[in-house]
Amino acid sequence: MISSSTSGMSSSSSSSSSAFESVLVAVRVRRVIQEEEDKGKREAQWEWKGNQIWASPSSSSSVVDSASSSSRRVFSVDRLFGPSDDNRSVHSSVVAPIISGVVQGYNATVFAYGQSSSGKTHTMLGDEADPGVMRRAVEQIFRHFEEECEQRAVQFLIRVSYLEIYQERLKDLLLDPAEHPSPPRLAIQEDRDGNSVIANLTEVPVQCPEDIFTLLEMGERFRHYGVTNVNRHSSRSHAIFRLIVESSATETATLDASEY
Repeated sequence: MISSSTSGMSSSSSSSSSAFESVLVAVRVRRVIQEEEDKGKREAQWEWKGNQIWASPSSSSSVVDSASSSSRRVFSVDRLFGPSDDNRSVHSSVVAPIISGVVQGYNATVFAYGQSSSGKTHTMLGDEADPGVMRRAVEQIFRHFEEECEQRAVQFLIRVSYLEIYQERLKDLLLDPAEHPSPPRLAIQEDRDGNSVIANLTEVPVQCPEDIFTLLEMGERFRHYGVTNVNRHSSRSHAIFRLIVESSATETATLDASEY
């Protein structure tokens, strides 16, 4: 399951933000993996058409009543991707439109959720052959900055943070445990505007996509991973990678800020 949302601008603006205040829900049906084939599974446990999806009658899922096909539970979503769809398709359909809002000053969130081995990590991070939506979003943001700088006098500042939530504990993934054996305690607090913030969380300024990818790779090394029955390399925690984008016109030094 992939969900994305956008919300109002974090700085003042005379334009209406209602067009960008929305939530989009997408479902991705991954292909059958080797571990499942070894157990005799050859086909996906779901059937779908258009933007509707339901459990296959042969599925052991609790959402299907094997006694009556007419009683199946049908789920309707905004976008639906099948096993043949790659991360490029997911990004262009779900993520790219909200990134266009980010560079205009709107806050946005993209998150993936599902059971172990459902494909969350592959969708978000991907691999060299099929980069995930996080890498594609970063490249999209920097392409926009390059175009903006060519058209008008503007400067941009990007900071990133990487947070892990594991067994209800917060961990700063941008701090090397070998260099920081006793890192500062992280705590969820509210700022003066009522926004949730993480006190003492590291924020690193970056200059290019490669800087961000390096930080992503570093953070992944410090995350909790384990082996499950269906996944040899399963992330055992939740992770939040945050980009804070600020822009200012050099003539007036006015500042717009947004988060992704």
